[in-house]
Amino acid sequence: TRRGDDLAISIELMDARTNTHVWGKRYNRKAADLPQMQVDLSRDIAGALRLRLSAGEQRQLARRENVNPIAYELLLKARFYRAKGGTDNHRMAIACCEQAIEVDPAYAPAYSYLSLLYSGLVATMVLDPKEFTPKVEMLARKALELDDNLPESHQAMALVHLSAWDWPAAERESKRAIELNPNYAPARTTYMTYLL
Repeated sequence: TRRGDDLAISIELMDARTNTHVWGKRYNRKAADLPQMQVDLSRDIAGALRLRLSAGEQRQLARRENVNPIAYELLLKARFYRAKGGTDNHRMAIACCEQAIEVDPAYAPAYSYLSLLYSGLVATMVLDPKEFTPKVEMLARKALELDDNLPESHQAMALVHLSAWDWPAAERESKRAIELNPNYAPARTTYMTYLL
C-alpha cells in the first residue's frame, strides 16, 4: 500500500500443500527506499526459506542497493504502461525510460528496456525500421557497456542481431541472457524466435 511517500508491504509465505503460515513480516518504508527494500525483502525471504544465494545472486542484490530511486520508479512505470498494451501506452513507457535515463545516465536497465520498447514498435511497423533500428542497437550496446551482466541487455542485443539475420550472434546473446537469469521468460521467447 502506498500513501504519499510511505510504503507498507506485508509478506506472507504459505505452504500450499498444507495451507499453513510459514513466515511473515511487515515493512514500513519511504518510497525512495524501494530499491533497498527489495534487497531486504529478497534477503529476508531467502533466509526464511533457508536458501543460500549464489555469488551471482548476491552480486545482483548488491547492484540494486545503489539504484537511483527516481530512475527505478520511472522504470517500473514504463513496465506498467507497456503491460497495458497499445501504441499509446508503449509511447508512455518510452517517455518514462527516457526520463529515467535523464535522472541517471548510468542506469543500464533503462537503456535495455528502452531498446526493447523501440524494438517492439519497429517489429510491428509502428516505427520506421530504417530510422529506429540504429537507435535500438545504440541503446542495447549502451546497456551492455554499462552492465554486461544484465539479462535484459543481452536480450535487447539478441533482438538487434535477429533483425540483422546474424544468427550466431543472436543465439549467443539469447543464451547469455538465459544463463544470467534462467527464469527471465522474455529471453527464452527471444531464443525461441531465433530457433524458429
